[in-house]
Amino acid sequence: MLAKFFSVNPVAVSAGSGYRPDIDGLRAIAVLSVIVYHINRSFMPGGFVGVDIFFVISGFLITGNIWSEMSKGKFSLLNFYVRRIHRIYPAFAVVTMVTLLIGSFLLLSSDLVRLARSAFWAALSIPNVYFWKYLDTSYFAAAAEQEPLLHMWSLGVEEQFYFIWPATLLVLCAATKRNKLLIVTLAILAGLASFAYAQTFLSAAPKFTYYMLPARAGELLLGAVTALLLPGKVTGCDGLNRWVTEMCSIAGVALIGCSLIFLNHFSEFPGVNSIWPCLGAVLLIVAGQRGAWFSRSVLSLQPVVYIGLISYSLYLWHWPVLAFIRYFYGEVSIGTGIFSVFFMLMAAWLSYRYVEIPFRHWRPGWKRSVGLVWVLPLLLIGGSSLALLSTNGLQNIIEDGRGYKERSAELQKSVAPAYSYKYVCQTSSADADVLRDPRCIVGDVAAGKPRVLIWGDSKAAQYVGLFDELGKQSGVSIRNAEHSSCPPVFADGYGVGRYRESCDKFWRVIHSGVMQRDYDTIVISGSWGYYAGLAGFSKVFENTIHELRAAGARVVFVTDVPVYRGYNRECLKRSMRLPWKINCGANETSMRGDLSPFEVYLSDMVRKDTENFHFLNSKELLCPGGICSGTRMGVPLYFDEGHVSLEGGRLLARDALDSSEGSSWLSILQHDVVEKK
Repeated sequence: MLAKFFSVNPVAVSAGSGYRPDIDGLRAIAVLSVIVYHINRSFMPGGFVGVDIFFVISGFLITGNIWSEMSKGKFSLLNFYVRRIHRIYPAFAVVTMVTLLIGSFLLLSSDLVRLARSAFWAALSIPNVYFWKYLDTSYFAAAAEQEPLLHMWSLGVEEQFYFIWPATLLVLCAATKRNKLLIVTLAILAGLASFAYAQTFLSAAPKFTYYMLPARAGELLLGAVTALLLPGKVTGCDGLNRWVTEMCSIAGVALIGCSLIFLNHFSEFPGVNSIWPCLGAVLLIVAGQRGAWFSRSVLSLQPVVYIGLISYSLYLWHWPVLAFIRYFYGEVSIGTGIFSVFFMLMAAWLSYRYVEIPFRHWRPGWKRSVGLVWVLPLLLIGGSSLALLSTNGLQNIIEDGRGYKERSAELQKSVAPAYSYKYVCQTSSADADVLRDPRCIVGDVAAGKPRVLIWGDSKAAQYVGLFDELGKQSGVSIRNAEHSSCPPVFADGYGVGRYRESCDKFWRVIHSGVMQRDYDTIVISGSWGYYAGLAGFSKVFENTIHELRAAGARVVFVTDVPVYRGYNRECLKRSMRLPWKINCGANETSMRGDLSPFEVYLSDMVRKDTENFHFLNSKELLCPGGICSGTRMGVPLYFDEGHVSLEGGRLLARDALDSSEGSSWLSILQHDVVEKK
């Protein structure tokens, strides 16, 4: 029975069809890599390259079919596009409509609006354009992993290639009188230009290079060139040819394997790094054509081939399943992971068996095909999306009721980030007036000129609410000045990413104020774990501390908060959409309250000079009794997995004032009052 379940359609594998089971085996590797990566990155850090393998396969198969038909004088653009519609659109339409339906029952209004917009653009075959223009990838953005149709971007890239490439081939054939060598040369040059473009603009336009065809076309063209150069049939593969074939196969496996293991989400991608898995796919395609052992014995195994056959439906279904799980649970646990794999496999089988196969073989004529297989689903998806958009994501239905609105507003306030408050002066560009701006003072604002300065990045800004409460309790005014992704050091070149140049200007503003002895106490915090890994950071940090002390200031080091992996700031709010209760604190025990190596170094520095340095451990407040928590009495403390919210900081201050740890926090400011007296 199991063999029957995994059996391959005998029509598809008939000798005359030119079908290659090893190609479906390669598809299986691609889709399984993507799924494993999306379930948990640590399982397969470079699993995202499965999409690039798909691109190579698509370019290879499409170009091979087009060239074969052109050689026989049978190619028709109209027939080609009709076949593509039958192949792609039915399963896509079913998955999109089901996702919209489920989203209407599960998502909050604002999230449902985003889903409806992405579905509308996807129906027009330009989802990659939507995500390029509108996906929020900023530092504090909501998780992209919770966008149910995000994976459709790759489908958009392929569809746009299918629209352009056949017509381009026709023109090239006419212009060059079907000179294959010249066509291949032009395709290679275009592919190289695409890879070069992607590599060149990775930093300047990362979203465009990731989602758009110009930066991805090289991968599809690599498959196209392979199809044009690879002979249709190979006879005899002995001796040297056999040895070369097996070496190609081994090299292909090695390139893909190394890409899956050694690339990760921090790697520059696409560009040069995308060449390796794509080249690996090409080598396996070539080796498979010549009967390599790996292609015959591994890629052509029936279960592997079957996964390849359902790979399109499996790819379509896997992401919405995982996105909805993450929407409510933050991370995919072992239990939800097992459930998700079972569900996506069953959904993919049903989709393949009852949607893909019937529509692939149904040929009612091009007018009915276009009308029933493309226009009708387009109208259904477009109409449903517009209906959801016109109701602002069913806002009146979802948010009706005083209890919901009051609870929602309460939760929204509790998770609001520090930077959203006017008195938190966290900037993303150097502000020369930040040390003179009256908005940037917290604590007892009537206490006179602030002599305490909070300085750092977003990790320092998250404590403004906490020090505001402590300042009011101590009668001390406090100024805060933070810059996103800028460490608290007096040195150039240590800002992160696009903020680097602005960081170099910002530290000079702080340096000027400190050197004028405007502040008696400097409270600093930052992403210590990240900055400590930067070359030469410890040295420039020590130099900065010496300069602060030379200016007569006491230095207070504040630790980073424990990272709350899988934290979902809207979990409680979203749970109101479900008939069952979600444990929004399920991941609390996964938080660790240990000091990082750099924080241990700071603690040792304080221990050697307790008069001039102080050390405040926020992890003691968040992990009472050694058990870390992202909530207090059902109220969220965090904004995202690595930052407490402003109100969360206030709650921590109140906890500190009521606990033994509070004396160390309060003494910092009380000491300042004594100094001034």
